Amino acid sequence: MSHEDDNICDTVPGFDAMSERRDINSCNFIQETYEGTGLRSKSSKVSSLQKGGFTGLVSPTAKLDVGSNKWYCYILRNKQSRYAHLTYNGSTNHPIRRLRQHNEEISGGARYTHGRGGGWEIYALLSGFPDHKNALSCEWRMKHTNGKPGKRPPEHCGMKGRIVALNDILQLEKWTQQCTHSNYDQQFTLYLADDVVSLVNVSALPPNITLSRDMI
Repeated sequence: MSHEDDNICDTVPGFDAMSERRDINSCNFIQETYEGTGLRSKSSKVSSLQKGGFTGLVSPTAKLDVGSNKWYCYILRNKQSRYAHLTYNGSTNHPIRRLRQHNEEISGGARYTHGRGGGWEIYALLSGFPDHKNALSCEWRMKHTNGKPGKRPPEHCGMKGRIVALNDILQLEKWTQQCTHSNYDQQFTLYLADDVVSLVNVSALPPNITLSRDMI
């Protein structure tokens, strides 16, 4: 784990979520369904994995549901080879604008993502939070996967490790002990880039969490 990735692990909860104008760049998201398994998406948990020809790009003009009452948690990776080991996570009510800030197209964004020459993309996105505070709690838990301040375990760092960690995080009834909402009472949607969807054990996801491709 690099020293730079250590900085992410040590980020103060909610530090990046206060400037709530964020963005989502081109990144492939996939909706996976296992028909006939009893899992649900609207009627089943996720819909059939499409082979080949998949685009699913989210453009700056995508009609995402944004606003003060809609919150997202996201995980970033960097497409540049020299920064491919770097990741970052945050929360926002406007993913499209927020990503533009991380890529320094407009002002704002986290100090950690600046000075890299852009290249950031969102490759995991979770929606369905009941309020801002709950999204901030999830953001903190994604940074501190074992529930303790400080560095994440090595197996939960890096581009793949971040997604592997979701297998444990998404099982939690509450992101932290301070949460007043039970996760089991919420309906969450998890968007994943198609090259990391295999890292999530779909059959083990709680019934209130759906894997989805369609963000519009």
